[in-house]
Amino acid sequence: MKPPPAASFVLLTLVGLFWLGMMSYATSFRTAGEFISGIQAIVAVLCAFALWLTLGGLLILTAVNRRFTLWTGLAAPVVFVLSAIGANHAAGLDDYHVSCALSVVAVLPLLVALYAFRPSLLLAAAIVLISVPLMVQKSTGPEETGAPIPHGRLS
Repeated sequence: MKPPPAASFVLLTLVGLFWLGMMSYATSFRTAGEFISGIQAIVAVLCAFALWLTLGGLLILTAVNRRFTLWTGLAAPVVFVLSAIGANHAAGLDDYHVSCALSVVAVLPLLVALYAFRPSLLLAAAIVLISVPLMVQKSTGPEETGAPIPHGRLS
């Protein structure tokens, strides 16, 4: 397998910057005032959006350079979509005080970046196994899981 091109490392650097931006604002906006927390939430969402676009570009670059085998290439879109949906659901579960939610939001983009550099079906399966239960947890809602209902939500 040939080494990744220099553009992959540029995209990986952008992934790291957007990931740091997303995580720093996502973890601190609850301790700030109402106006500041609103701005921080917007910045976190923009960083997350830019992060997932950059991860998609990294996977496309990996495919263009023919670093995927047949099966890892077929698994790449599934891994990307499921991990993005899983991270989105995990971010929503943080409102229900699910303890692992923020760590999943932190880990899934890093696993997708690792998948772009070292594609393997085992890593693809791990990403899917992390993502899918979060979608099921989010779809059942807090009433069935016993998690506290967030403020401002009507029953």
